[in-house]
Amino acid sequence: MHAILNVYKPQGCTPLEVIDALKKDQPTYENVTISYAGRLDPMADGVLLLLCGDANNERTLFERLPKTYRFTMILGVATDSYDTMGIISAVTPSSISQIELDQVLTHWPKTFEQPYPPYSSARVNGKPLFYWAREGKLDSIAIPTKHVTIHSLQCLSIHHMPFAQIATESIAQIHHVNGDFRQKDIVDLWDSFNKIHQDESLTLAECEVSCESGLYVRSLAHEIGKQLGCGACTFSITRTRVGDYVLTDSIHLKNI
Repeated sequence: MHAILNVYKPQGCTPLEVIDALKKDQPTYENVTISYAGRLDPMADGVLLLLCGDANNERTLFERLPKTYRFTMILGVATDSYDTMGIISAVTPSSISQIELDQVLTHWPKTFEQPYPPYSSARVNGKPLFYWAREGKLDSIAIPTKHVTIHSLQCLSIHHMPFAQIATESIAQIHHVNGDFRQKDIVDLWDSFNKIHQDESLTLAECEVSCESGLYVRSLAHEIGKQLGCGACTFSITRTRVGDYVLTDSIHLKNI
């Protein structure tokens, strides 16, 4: 068998869970070797390419395809994972205008060295970065970087949302994620910060980036927040395109 499947990965699950769901949905693939090209974080959704059978021999080719993401940043919330499923380190309510954000995005470098996010699987001294982060030992290692290229980066819209609603939706997202990702500690912190900031509104910015393979969108959001001086993390990330494979053509599985 040789097949490349454009499958929709929902928010809250891992790529391996998508592969398991495919095999339950379509018994034809039950005994077929399947891998994925281009990982998506549990909190992200969108296009996931599954390589079936002999297509696994072309994995490197498919992993290198350019990608497009639509993502929403919370401006004013910083976390250690750079998304909502991280330990909150600061909440800084602010009213960033689209003009201010556009000024930052317009001057963003097209090629640069991007540090891997602390909570990622990049390995240092034989252990993934998330191990060093959880052990509080990031200061004892050099965080590796990756050369990335951005073709376009733009803000599509800006709106405001009460912190209480952001906290409620973030907690709901976290509850959909299986496995040990510090969920209890993270939810407790969202609840704690909500008691302080529930009557305040934060700025949410919906953006789109087209890039070569390798870009971490949540790291990009984190760096944008630093440039704006308010901190930022991703509220949602949707991969809308991988090469010629687009979200509107993605297969939606039942058993997931």
